Amino acid sequence: MQQIPAITIPDSITMYDKKAAEFINPAATLQRLATGFGFTEGPCWHADGYLLLSDMPANIIFKLGLNGEKQVFKTESGFTGEDKSLLSPMIGSNAIAQHPDGSLLVCRQGNHAIAKLDRQLRFTDIAIQYEGRPFNSPNEIAVKKDGSFYFSDPPYGLKNEILHPAVFQPVAGIYYYKDGLVTLVSTDFRYPNGLCLLDDETILLAGSNHPDEPYVVRYSIGAGGSLQHRSLFLQQNADGIKKDKMGHLYLATGDGILIVGPDGQRIALVRVPEMPTNMTFSAPGADWLLITAGTSVYKIALFR
Repeated sequence: MQQIPAITIPDSITMYDKKAAEFINPAATLQRLATGFGFTEGPCWHADGYLLLSDMPANIIFKLGLNGEKQVFKTESGFTGEDKSLLSPMIGSNAIAQHPDGSLLVCRQGNHAIAKLDRQLRFTDIAIQYEGRPFNSPNEIAVKKDGSFYFSDPPYGLKNEILHPAVFQPVAGIYYYKDGLVTLVSTDFRYPNGLCLLDDETILLAGSNHPDEPYVVRYSIGAGGSLQHRSLFLQQNADGIKKDKMGHLYLATGDGILIVGPDGQRIALVRVPEMPTNMTFSAPGADWLLITAGTSVYKIALFR
């Protein structure tokens, strides 16, 4: 158990559009909630009232209170093997997401799998391969109300962060999982990353934080979870992508957390001292925006 006093970072918000003043408190101040991690990712606000996050090189999921109290939640969160010869240092879990049945979905990069974590903290792998080969390193999840989900599978968890098609998948895909069946629905990216469902689960946004792929694309969701009618949503690198209760989008970028409207119009930027990887909102009422970035976690009471 560890608690580190919050550090306040002044002048946190830059406004790009007058719409920002309608819902953002211009005096909101970013605070460093906790630090001392190896590399933070995959934040998920748990229904029981705390934040879960992945420390990827440490191979641990941590539990974090809004007061900064930090506890180990689950060890061996992403890798349980012995042979790391084809892996990058990021062997641990990445994205964590609540499943409608109360369990957690976890991207286990080192194990090349998506697993369910039950309330007794037992893992059950539910997606481990496609067409006979293990996944590369599952990265992000977007869960639908019926429990089906999309996930991205870039090679960031593999040696040199490149594909190893002789062993793993020959492409860095986006997949759809439902009722035990995995379907490859997109090969448009070399490094697919952030995913976000919109418009009552009829639209999927997908982005990449790789400098060669500086765009977020929009897909219409068709029958069987298929992705159709690809179009450019925003010319921007993005790691994690999230939506607030008003429909604004939040993108983890090299400059900070970029806030845009449903049409992609840039609204505001929350500047973060370390490069953000992802974010989530606390509940109830999305009181805090919680940001994983480098070795730390930050929070800001953003809304009016």
